[in-house]
Amino acid sequence: MLAARYNTIARFLPDLLKTFEFASSPAGEPVLDALAFVKSLKGRRRPIQGREVPAKFLNPAWRRLVFPPPPMPVGSVEKRALIVASTEALRTALHRHEVYVPGLRKWGDPNAQLLNDTAWEAARSRVCEELDLDVKPDRILEGWTDRLVAAVLTAEATNVGVEPIVHDGVDALSRDRLFWVEQNYLRAQTLSRANARLVEYHMRLPLVQAWGGGELASADGLRFITPIRTLNSGPNPKYFGTRRRGVTFYNFLSDQFSGLHGILIPGTQRDSFYILDGLLEQETALRPVEITSDTHGSSEIVFGLFRLLGYQFSPRLADSGSATLYRADADADYGPLDPLTRDKVNLKQITSHWDDVLRVAGSLHSGTIKASEVLRVLTPGGKPTPTGRAVMELGRLDRSAYLSSYFTDELLRRRVNTQLSRQESRHELARKIFHGQKGELRQAYREGPEDQLGALGLMLNIVVLWNTVYFQKIIEEMRAEGIHVRDEDVARLSPLKFAHINFHGRYSFALPTEVQDGQLRSTRKPEGASTTI
Repeated sequence: MLAARYNTIARFLPDLLKTFEFASSPAGEPVLDALAFVKSLKGRRRPIQGREVPAKFLNPAWRRLVFPPPPMPVGSVEKRALIVASTEALRTALHRHEVYVPGLRKWGDPNAQLLNDTAWEAARSRVCEELDLDVKPDRILEGWTDRLVAAVLTAEATNVGVEPIVHDGVDALSRDRLFWVEQNYLRAQTLSRANARLVEYHMRLPLVQAWGGGELASADGLRFITPIRTLNSGPNPKYFGTRRRGVTFYNFLSDQFSGLHGILIPGTQRDSFYILDGLLEQETALRPVEITSDTHGSSEIVFGLFRLLGYQFSPRLADSGSATLYRADADADYGPLDPLTRDKVNLKQITSHWDDVLRVAGSLHSGTIKASEVLRVLTPGGKPTPTGRAVMELGRLDRSAYLSSYFTDELLRRRVNTQLSRQESRHELARKIFHGQKGELRQAYREGPEDQLGALGLMLNIVVLWNTVYFQKIIEEMRAEGIHVRDEDVARLSPLKFAHINFHGRYSFALPTEVQDGQLRSTRKPEGASTTI
C-alpha cells in the first residue's frame, strides 16, 4: 500500500513543488519545513539521517513508519514513508488553510482581504478598547473550550445528541456552538491523540502499577444494532436478531484498565482479522507484548503472524480439551502429551516459503499493509495460499506450545481470565454510558459511527482515570489515618465501577470551587448529599 502511494506521488510531487510557491501561517510551518527537506532530496545519494528530518508534522503512526524500529539501524529513515507523509500533511494543511499559495482564490492566503500587517499593528489597541476585548484571548476563552469539548464529547458518547446538553442561558453551551465544536474538533485523529494523552497520564499514577505493567492487553467486540440502511453494517441473527443488521466495536484494553484502541467492523466479521491491527495502529505510550481474546479471535494463522512480529498470543480457548497439538518431530517423546500430538507440522512448507513469510512480516512491520488485509491476502476465499499455509504451519507450532502451557499452568489461565473479565466489565460500563436511542447507532456514513465510538472509548478512559485518581486519594487518606490497606486488596480494585455515576437527565459542566482551585473533591460525603456525580 505504501509503495503504491509513493509511486503515484513521486510522479507529480516534483512538478508540484517546482510550479507553486507555498506559504503558511505559524500552524503550517512544520509542513513547509518538511516540503523543503523533501525538495532537497532530489539527486541526493547519501543516506538520510534521522536527525536531519524536520519531524514536527508527523503524528505517532507516521513517525513509526518514517523512523522504523529495530531491527532497522538506529537513526535510519524510510524515504518513501517520509515523502508520502509530507504530501498527506500538505493536503491536510491546504484544506485547513494553514498552508496556501499566494495569489490563488481558493487556495490563497485566507487573510489577504483583511487589514494588512501595518494597518493592524496601528489599529489593534483601538479595536480591543472599542470592543472591550483583550489582546490575549485568555479571559474570553476561560472555561469555554473545556466546557464545549466536554459537552460535545458527552453528547456523542452517551448517544443522546446535543439536546440534553444545550443550556439556553450559557453562551458556551448554545446549540450552534455545540454543533460547531462537533464538526471541527471531534474526529478520529483528535480523539486518538486525546486518548493517548489520557493513557500516558493514567499509566504514571502509582496505584495503576498494582493492576499491571502494561505488557498484557485484551481484545473483544462490542455489538451495536444499526436500524438504518447503511453499507457499514452486516447481518448476524445471534447478536442482532433476524432481519436486523449491526456493527462491532472491536476494542483493546490494557491490564491497567485503559483502552488502547478501537476499530469499527461492519457486521461481525471474524475478529481474528483485526486483532493485530489494534496492536500495530494504537498510538498510546503503552506497548503490550501479550494479547488475549476469546476463542473466536484465535486461529492458527493469527498465532503465526503474532510469532513473526514478536508478540505472544494468549487466547482463552473454550475447546482446548479437544484441540489438536502438533509435533515437529514424528519420533520425539512428548511424555504425557504424546496422545494429544496426533499430527506433525509440515516443516518443509515453512522452509520452502520462508522468504515470502519474511516478506509478509516486513510488510506488516513497515506499515505497508494492514494485518486485516494480510489475512485476506493469505487466505483468499477462505483457502490459504502457499505462503498462507507456511504461516499457518508456523502458527500450529506456536499454538501447540501455548496449549501445552495452557493445560498445565493455572496462573496463565487465571491471568487470561482476569484480563477478559476486565474487558467484559468495560463493555458493561460502555452500555451504561451509550444509553441514548436504545443504544443503537443511527448514522449512515462510516465516519459518523467511527467518531461516535471513538468518543465512547475516550469517555470510558475518562471514567477510569477519574475513578483511579480518587481511589488513590482514598487509599492515601486511609493509610494516613492508620487503617491497614492490604496490597492484595488494592490489586483487586476495579476503576470500571459506576454506581456513583448518574448517566441520565441534563448535564452540567460547571466545576466545583475546589476543582477550579486545582484541588480534588473531598472524599467525605457531606450529610444529605447525593451519592452520584
